[in-house]
Formats: sequence, structure tokens, C-alpha cells
Amino acid sequence: MAFYKKLLKLWLKSAPQAPALNELKSPPACFLAISNTALGDLLMSTPAIKSLKLSFPKSKVILVVHKNWLPLLKNFPYADEIYPYQKGLFSILKLGKRLKKERPEVALIFHGNFPEDLAICRLGGAKFVLKIKATPEYERLLSYYPEEKSLHAIEKRLS
Repeated sequence: MAFYKKLLKLWLKSAPQAPALNELKSPPACFLAISNTALGDLLMSTPAIKSLKLSFPKSKVILVVHKNWLPLLKNFPYADEIYPYQKGLFSILKLGKRLKKERPEVALIFHGNFPEDLAICRLGGAKFVLKIKATPEYERLLSYYPEEKSLHAIEKRLS
């Protein structure tokens, strides 16, 4: 494991617990959507990102994707801003600083590399973080996590 990933994990262990999703009282002004892994994962995320924007048309949607996929999203109408993701501690710190200026309230991690995905959310200032699953020691950083059921991965994401 890269040294910077160990640093991020150590930092996340001391991060405060995320508030529960039911504490969100009004539609957020800004969403952060993360799909920074492989191309297929990004393609699987696009219907959910579209649904997010159509469900909250007044909210800003910021998308974080791997830098290699930026050209594919040049005319993607369902994200107001698209930021490139690149591995490395300094790149993540820089991205977090840029995102903090956007003031995202809710982060949705569709497909993310742990621990970078949670670190980006925290550095970017998102209070509420939604992700399918985190390891037990990091679940407190999520605002919601589904009950463990014996479901297929696709069914878990749908629920």
C-alpha cells in the first residue's frame, strides 16, 4: 500500500462521525458525486447522476472522475462542474481544497477508491456521505449504510 494511503487512513480514523442522513432537512444546494475508478464503473454511474440532477434541478452537481475520462464527459449535461481525480497525496489535497470552495453538502460515492474517496469527501467539506459499504472501522464516516443482506451487488446498489 502506498505511503499516502496509510496517511489518509490514519487521518480518517480520527475524523468525526458523519451526521445521519435523516438530519438533512432540505434539499442540498450542492451535491458531490464521485465515480473515479474504471470506465465501466463511470458508465454504470451515469444514469444515477442523471437521475440526481433531474430530481434536484436547482442543486449544483459536481462530479469527480478519473482524469482519463474527462474527454468523454465534455458535453455531459447532468453535471454542473467536473473535476479530475488523480492518485497521490498532493493531488487529493489540491482537489479537496478546490471542492471546499464549492461547498458540497452531500457526497455520493458511486464508485470510489478507498481511502481516497472518503478523504476527498471530508477534505471537500461534505457533511453527509453516502456509499454502498465501508469497512466497519470507517462506517461512522458514512451518513447511511444499508443493512447486510444476502443480495447481489446490483441489488444492493439499487436498494
